[in-house]
Amino acid sequence: MANQRVTGENERTKNIKSSNCSDPIIEENEKTQNIVVFEEKKQIDKSELQTESDSKYDIGLYINCSKPLTNTEKILILHNLWVPDVNYKFPAQDNGKFKRTFQLKWLNTFNWLAYSKLKEGAFCMYCVLFLYQTNVGKGSHVKLGKLVTKPLIKLKDALESLKNHANLNFHKTAMLNADNVIKIHNKEQDNVYMQLNTKKKQDILKNRSSLKPIIQTIRLCGRQQIALRGHTDWTN
Repeated sequence: MANQRVTGENERTKNIKSSNCSDPIIEENEKTQNIVVFEEKKQIDKSELQTESDSKYDIGLYINCSKPLTNTEKILILHNLWVPDVNYKFPAQDNGKFKRTFQLKWLNTFNWLAYSKLKEGAFCMYCVLFLYQTNVGKGSHVKLGKLVTKPLIKLKDALESLKNHANLNFHKTAMLNADNVIKIHNKEQDNVYMQLNTKKKQDILKNRSSLKPIIQTIRLCGRQQIALRGHTDWTN
């Protein structure tokens, strides 16, 4: 009886131990599965954020905006503008014997050039954001088009079109506008209102300095009882 009791207690102890302790291999597998699931979620979240960032700062979204952008928003767009990486596959144009695609090196050659994933074409980022006119040319009778309100899609003479755009007067104006806005934002230059106020103050000080010798001359003539007149003794 005593032996049976000891044997029963040993079996009960084994059952308790087996119920409390889990298999380390199973635990490791469960941990691995959890890590894999977490990594997959992390990658999905990262890709979603990347897609959201791409869509938010794509230059194609700011063509003919119904709501004017502030200078702060424009600078934010410039700093976060979407740029295709080396692995990005540009859409190909089939021109019969061969296919043409947008060249990534053009973005380095022309520092004002930006590619729109949304529009599948290129734009001048400064003309899109900092050009404050819709018509150009003599008499402002020419409407803006390629690289400004419409993407550069036809790539047959793309390089020539980009070089020509860099020499256009309205493009140079947009570049100058962008440079002024950036300098004002970085506090390297006063805004227009401050510049006008500064010029006005300078004019006031100049006029005051011009009045001083006139007033001193009048006072001198008064003390010496000298008549105030011109260089002639008669008047008409």
